[in-house]
Amino acid sequence: MIYKWVCFVQVFFMFNRQQRYIQKQSAAFFLRKEHPLPFLFFAVFFSSLFVSLPVLCRNSAGFEIAIGDFLASAKIDLLLKNQEEKISYLHTTSPNTPFLNKAELRTRTDEGFDQSGQRYSLRLYPNGQGETKAGKKVYHATVKSNRTQYDLLLHRALKKRYILVINLLKELDYLDLKKKLMLVQEDKAIVLNSRINTPDFRITELIKAKDTLVELQIEIIGLENKISAVEESIRSCMQTEDSIALKGETLAGVDLVRKTFLQFDHHVDDDNIYLKNSNYDKEIVQGMYELEKAEGKRYINFFEAAYDNDEGGRPSDSISFGVGINLPFIRSNRMEVNRRKLQFLSAKGENEELKRSLGENVRLLSGEMNNMFRQYDVLMEEKTTGGTESALKKYMETEGIDPLMLLDMQESIVKTDILIKQKQYEIYTKYLEYLDISGQLTRHPIRNYLSPDLEQIEL
Repeated sequence: MIYKWVCFVQVFFMFNRQQRYIQKQSAAFFLRKEHPLPFLFFAVFFSSLFVSLPVLCRNSAGFEIAIGDFLASAKIDLLLKNQEEKISYLHTTSPNTPFLNKAELRTRTDEGFDQSGQRYSLRLYPNGQGETKAGKKVYHATVKSNRTQYDLLLHRALKKRYILVINLLKELDYLDLKKKLMLVQEDKAIVLNSRINTPDFRITELIKAKDTLVELQIEIIGLENKISAVEESIRSCMQTEDSIALKGETLAGVDLVRKTFLQFDHHVDDDNIYLKNSNYDKEIVQGMYELEKAEGKRYINFFEAAYDNDEGGRPSDSISFGVGINLPFIRSNRMEVNRRKLQFLSAKGENEELKRSLGENVRLLSGEMNNMFRQYDVLMEEKTTGGTESALKKYMETEGIDPLMLLDMQESIVKTDILIKQKQYEIYTKYLEYLDISGQLTRHPIRNYLSPDLEQIEL
């Protein structure tokens, strides 16, 4: 019955241009014993007049975009363009020339530039044993690594947009609740002002109410600044200077988040985007190490075919062949091989540490999520069963209702709502962190995990 009265009062006075006048008049009614009960309901609860408006009303300026569409804009992130250019370039290149490191055409002329004494030679430098294979391995690993880096950048761009959505909706909800709380405090100040000349008046209560009003005004300004900053970041993501607002959509409730979360297996596999990127980094470094070793196995330095006009006589007498041999016990790249080996061992260690760290973080986040779900349940149970709202219903059945007591109860209800919202958005934030670390965020099919129906996102 109480909530029906609240809704009636909110709708009835939605378009009244004299709200503050009515508010002041309500204080006078509080001091009368004959005030009617419906008006008492109005006087206590009209502070929630404007905060129940839909989200669409507060986002009336500019054009609106659905949350799913905004998340899908990750595919046009500026960081991806540069990575696309790198991938396109790699596809136009190829590994080194198979079996050959380089080829030289040489000529030599005797003194006087006598053409009859001209000498020509073709010298081919073969690759070392396994060098061509190692070079191809490095090339293909580099291509795969750049594709994975593209996926990683897409993953981070999507995560950034999730954070912006959560932050914007959080600050908007906080702003609504703080404004509601401020209206309650204004009503308190009005009632206390009307009691200045009464025996039970306490100046400290009035001072406290006004101080609280100032604090709330400062908090509201801070929230409005945060909202402006987040909206600017959203415009930057959409690459536009026009005003953008998110459509008023219902987010996935905490119960749905819990249900989805419990369906995950809570372990890290090789498909994790961070681990996948690290694996390719390790593969490239390993390939470079093997390539350096293969270059040290160039036992045949070169093959040479030469033609010398100075020999004269038969053509066969002018043709010669040669070969250059590198002594195996003298290796000029030994230090480079050692350096590559150390790089490979470091990359291998970092990869193993990353895998261990990701698994540990997923387990920790899983435990934190379960604890936060329990905390949320406690708050909701307190609100619905044994909280201030339940006490308010009983208090309304008594005689001699004190308006200040009603306002205190209303304040308690709003503060409980703030605590619930805080915990709700803490769960969203921790949930996003879990989706990020576990790699679930961009695991196909990619979904909008803030949507009640887990809609798919086309990326």
